[in-house]
Amino acid sequence: MNKNILDVSKNRQMFLDDFVLERAINTSISLHRPALKGPVLFADKNFKQKSIQSRSAPQWNSDKNFWEYFYMSMGDNDVYQVRKYHYAISKDGINWDKPDLGLYVGDGETNIVFDPSKNPSVENTYGLIHVIRDEIEQDPTRRYKGLFGCNIFLKDRKVGFSPDGLKWEFPDIPTIPSYDESHLTYDEQSEQFVTSVKLHTEWGRSVYLSTSKDFMEWSDPKLIFHADEIDNENRIKRIQFAVDHPEYLAPPVIEDSGYIAQVYQMAIMPYQGIYIGFPLMLNPAGPSGNNFTGLNQTELTVSRDLYNWERVANRELFLGIEKWDSENFGTGQLMPTSRPIIKDDGEIWIYYNAIRTRGLMELYPKDIQDFLNENIGSAICLATLRPDGFVSLDAKNQGIVITKPIKINRNASIHINVDSTNGYLAAEVLDPVSMEPLPGYTFENCEKISEDSIDKKINWKTNDKINTEIVRLKFILEKSSLYSFWSK
Repeated sequence: MNKNILDVSKNRQMFLDDFVLERAINTSISLHRPALKGPVLFADKNFKQKSIQSRSAPQWNSDKNFWEYFYMSMGDNDVYQVRKYHYAISKDGINWDKPDLGLYVGDGETNIVFDPSKNPSVENTYGLIHVIRDEIEQDPTRRYKGLFGCNIFLKDRKVGFSPDGLKWEFPDIPTIPSYDESHLTYDEQSEQFVTSVKLHTEWGRSVYLSTSKDFMEWSDPKLIFHADEIDNENRIKRIQFAVDHPEYLAPPVIEDSGYIAQVYQMAIMPYQGIYIGFPLMLNPAGPSGNNFTGLNQTELTVSRDLYNWERVANRELFLGIEKWDSENFGTGQLMPTSRPIIKDDGEIWIYYNAIRTRGLMELYPKDIQDFLNENIGSAICLATLRPDGFVSLDAKNQGIVITKPIKINRNASIHINVDSTNGYLAAEVLDPVSMEPLPGYTFENCEKISEDSIDKKINWKTNDKINTEIVRLKFILEKSSLYSFWSK
C-alpha cells in the first residue's frame, strides 16, 4: 500500500491542513475558539502572591486517583530567583486543593514543592519549569521527570528525576539550550519526549525542538517555527484593534517602529496521528526595559512530522484577548500551560495562563495601575472544545468535499463528527481511480444526517459490500459543518 494513503481506521481525519483533501467545492475552513470556563487556580494574596502561572499540564495520578498540577507563583517583585513552585490536587480538574506537603516549614504556604531560595544544595537550579508523570516508567525513582531552569534568568533546561514529584535528583548530564520559555511533553505517537525551546534567530524569539527517547540524551535543538512578514502585518492590526476598541485594554504604544512580531513559545500536542502547535505570538507595541509592552495571543499550527509546520485557518487567533473589566484575567496575554487534556468523552480541555497585562506597569494609565496594585494579575483558566473541534469544513449552502484515496476496513462503518442541524450531510463511497460511486453507496441511497453529533454513523440503503479497501469519500454538505471522519 502506498505509504501516503491514510488508514482512517487508525486515526480520525480532521481539516487543520488539506492532507486528506482532493477537492473542496463551495466550502470554507472555520477555526473554533474554545469556550472559556473561567479561572480554576488563583494567586493567594494572603501569601503576597501577585500572579501564578504554569508550564505543565494537569496529570492523572493512577495510584492516588486524582489530578496533580505543578505551578509557580510570583510576588510584587517578579524576579526569577524569588518565584516559588507549588503543587495542587483535584478530583475533577476544576476544584483544586493545596495539600500540606511539609517541605518548607514556617512559610505558611503549605503546598510549596520547590523554593529555589531555600535550596542551597541545588546549585544553579532556580525553577521547576515542567513536570511529567511517566506512568510507563519501570524505575519508580524516575516516575516523575522534570526540566528545571538552571540559571538566574531560567535559561537552559536541566533534567531532574523524582519518585513523587516532590524530592528531585539531578543527573550529571549536559543541559538543553533554551531561553526563558519552553514546553515539554511525551509524544505517544513517536514514543519519545519532546521539548520546544525558545532561542533567538533573525526573526527574534523562535521555536526549536529537542527530543529524547530516555530523558537523558537529548538531540541538538533544531529550528522548527518562526515569525515572518505576515505576522508583522498582523502585529499592527492586533495592536490597532485594541486601541480602536475601548472595551479592550490597549498596551501602551510608545512608538511604532523597529518592532517585529515574534514567537514567544509553542506548546505541542500529539493528536490523532498529527501534531497541533499552539504558538504564542508576541506583538510588541513599545519598549519595556529588556522586554516589550504588547499582546501575547495564541494561534494554531499543524504538523505531520514535528519539524514542518503549517499555519491553520489563515492565522486566526485561537485564544484572543478578553475584554477589560474587573473579572477577566486574559486581557493582555493568553497562553496554554501545556498540551490540552483529552477527557474520556473526547472533549478537549485547555488550561491556559490568563494575564492582565504585558510590560512595565508604570507605562499604563494611572487608573489601570491602581487596579493592578489592588488586584492579582493572573490566573490559570480552563477552556473547552468539542472532540476534534479545532476547525470545521463549512458549507453555507451546498458544498462538496472529496477525499484523496484512503484505506478502510471493508467491514467497517464510516463515522463523522458533524453539525448539520440547519441542513444535512450525505455521502458517497467512490472508486479511487474512476471516482464513480460504488454500487449502493450513492448519494441517493444515503440516509441524510440533520443533527449535531460527535460520532454519527453514515448509513446507506444497500446490502452491497464494499469490495475494495482503498476508496475515496465524497461528502455533500448543505448548511453544515464537518469536523472529522473515520472508519470503525
